[in-house]
Amino acid sequence: MTVSFQQHPVLAVGAGVALMALLAVEAPWARQAPTAPAPPTATAPRPAPAAARPQRDWAAWLEPDAPFFSSVVDARVVGGAMPTDNLSPRSGVVRAGVHHWMAFDTDLLRVVALWDGPGVTPTALAPGSYHAPDKKTPGGQTALPRPDGTVWAATGVYPGWEIGASPRLADPREPAPSPEEVGRGPLDADLGRFIAVQVTPEGAVLEYRVGQTAVREQVRAVRTRESGTAGATSADTALVRHLEVGAASETLWLVLGVLRDEVEPLVHTDGGPDANIETRPGVGAGGPVHLVRIPPHDSVRRVAVTVGPRGHVRASAAARVAASAPARRWPQAVTTTIVPSGATEAYVVDDVPLPLDNPWRRDIRLGDIQFLPDGTG
Repeated sequence: MTVSFQQHPVLAVGAGVALMALLAVEAPWARQAPTAPAPPTATAPRPAPAAARPQRDWAAWLEPDAPFFSSVVDARVVGGAMPTDNLSPRSGVVRAGVHHWMAFDTDLLRVVALWDGPGVTPTALAPGSYHAPDKKTPGGQTALPRPDGTVWAATGVYPGWEIGASPRLADPREPAPSPEEVGRGPLDADLGRFIAVQVTPEGAVLEYRVGQTAVREQVRAVRTRESGTAGATSADTALVRHLEVGAASETLWLVLGVLRDEVEPLVHTDGGPDANIETRPGVGAGGPVHLVRIPPHDSVRRVAVTVGPRGHVRASAAARVAASAPARRWPQAVTTTIVPSGATEAYVVDDVPLPLDNPWRRDIRLGDIQFLPDGTG
């Protein structure tokens, strides 16, 4: 009997998975007539103890060109006048360039942070236990993944988009029983809702809606100097949030957040009423908050917001957001063989070895096992 592992065609924001697979198992025991369970006896055979997990030269938890992953992101202590309450329990961390990232809070539809560096510190359960399976995540809000590098922009715990004449910059959700708990769930559906991450040949695209306005967003790192290479240094790179914003009957506010003194924002649109950047006083002890005001419009608008080194940043054209499907990321299929138990009791333990010898050098871990009525699983 064999088990086949293949790439699943659906991608979703989950618990930081570096390899997505579909496990299909044919279970012959599901087709057998049920038998009454035998009482345990002293002579009943027992399964052999599982072999120790082999130590291998596994590839890194995050593949070098992975377009996104999901993680808790703690950006409460990043220096300067950045917000000090900036903790997101559910973020999609999107790769913008070789060393540039955007963390997007899927509950509040906000950019938690933009930064340059290796990614996030590997303190979450998924990356921490990948190489050390017995490693657990400590409780509380102290040892959490943080932006690993220099943060350019950050927001507080309030929505990343607002609708109406003036932004409020306040969390509209009901507070949790514990005031320090930020995991309050998504915004009310009337205010907005995250929909999906679409993987394209040009990177990850975020799809969500603000009120009833559909938004598609993609972040990219670009050169700021003709002699520079995007991603080479912070001084040679800017980050551009490309947005396709559907028709809106009211003014929309895109919250850019608090910016480091060394960077500045610019906005460019594709025609129609111009969007412009405004500032509002900071929340608490944070610095001034930058926002993009997008006037009402009758059709899809393209907006490009560029954040880069002060004095060197240039407004980027409002380009299309990628929509084509990528090639299969893991086209190979790998198999393993089930070793049935030699016991004859009604309930036995069969061994299903994981295909640890695989083309991706992945330390594969199962996420779910289901048995279906047709005898498969």
